[in-house]
Amino acid sequence: MTTSPVEPTATTFHPDASNSFRFSLFNAVNFQITLGAPMVLYAKSLGGSATTIGIVASLAPLMTVLQLPTAYFIPKVGYKGFVLFGMSARAAFLFLLAILPLLHFLRPVTQVELMLTFLFLFNVVRGISNGA
Repeated sequence: MTTSPVEPTATTFHPDASNSFRFSLFNAVNFQITLGAPMVLYAKSLGGSATTIGIVASLAPLMTVLQLPTAYFIPKVGYKGFVLFGMSARAAFLFLLAILPLLHFLRPVTQVELMLTFLFLFNVVRGISNGA
């Protein structure tokens, strides 16, 4: 009996799977930037207190609770509509957060307040759209 080398089988994906992979990549990158260390360091550089940094770090877990009440509305609106609205609104808030460091004419206290507002709204939309 001869043994032939085992050739690896090629994994084939559905052609639309690449869109899903790109979506997941974008989602992971913006999630890490918005809710990770960069925002904590930005708050710290603006002179944010320990309370401010704690709020920045705790917004993401707190707002995931919003998935529960939105589960009722998802079938009425549609899963695709929820995800599309959620990602569009999140991108808008990311744009506002990206512009914020360029606004040097604002006082640091005002920048911290705007950062917390945008992060809160980003996390509310994230919590709502994650239900889909």
